[in-house]
Amino acid sequence: AFYAYRDSIRESRKTTLSALTKPEDVSNEDHDQYMHLQTASIDFQMGLELLMYTSQALRSGVSILPASFDAYYGNLNLNDEEIAFERYYRSYSINAMTAAASMQYMIGADKSATEFYRLALVELCSKVQSEKNKSILITEMAPNIFRDIGVGDLRPIILQIESCCKDKKLLESFNQVAAQYSSLYPGATAPDAEFHDIDNKVYHLSDFKGKVIYIDTWATWCGPCKAEIPALQKLEEEYHDKNIQFISISTDQSLQSWIDFLKKQPMGGLQGHNTQNTASSISALYKVNSIPRFILIDQEGKIVNSNAPRPSSGDEIRKMLDRILNN
Repeated sequence: AFYAYRDSIRESRKTTLSALTKPEDVSNEDHDQYMHLQTASIDFQMGLELLMYTSQALRSGVSILPASFDAYYGNLNLNDEEIAFERYYRSYSINAMTAAASMQYMIGADKSATEFYRLALVELCSKVQSEKNKSILITEMAPNIFRDIGVGDLRPIILQIESCCKDKKLLESFNQVAAQYSSLYPGATAPDAEFHDIDNKVYHLSDFKGKVIYIDTWATWCGPCKAEIPALQKLEEEYHDKNIQFISISTDQSLQSWIDFLKKQPMGGLQGHNTQNTASSISALYKVNSIPRFILIDQEGKIVNSNAPRPSSGDEIRKMLDRILNN
């Protein structure tokens, strides 16, 4: 009954649309284009609603959905350039690609934001052949890609775009953003940030070369940062006899707030505070604009991950540490 009611609404809207009389001052071409755009908008809006319903159903434990859903999706023309800027077309297309990517992402080992968006772009490139539509959709996705990947590695994203999209300006914009973070990509020499401990002793990250370094950037006012402390302490206990240095670097503006916190709360690892020399601070050199953020550096002083898994990630961070320690 639900599906019949849904389809009746869509058909009713189309019937109302088709009953419109063309104004005398509007050309047949313009009228036909308008009708096509509005009809497609109705179709893609319904497709988007089906995607949302599917998502909710799967979260509720429903594993089998009507075959008519896939049949409906299959009748939507993702390569129609006349509707490339239409909002329901763009919203449906991106949601469909990311939903398909999520299924692959869930069963894969790589849980980075980079991998998720790479999979979404692979899906997009396999379903959309129109260069115009690909460019518009990737441009639409770009803000979320940049936000979610942050300082992560954009190179796999750029390679995927290069393989399927001819928009040079779009590719240039991705390269420009990537260039801002290239010093933090895996394999790059870790910037030699400076910090000091509670006794004002100054350290540099290079002091610990030869060890794996796991850095926690945090602040006493940050709830999510403090929520990671128990998991971080457990991780430190598990790896206390390994060749790894745990360092927590506070970004508190108030030095006294940090000192008072350390006096009240026992903390493991090496506790440090951002240096007064802003240019050489962890915040500046590693572009820390949100916390908590964890950074992983290998024994040779090379970046493994400048936005590493948190201690609360469980097996994810442990597998990463074990892999580096065993190399």
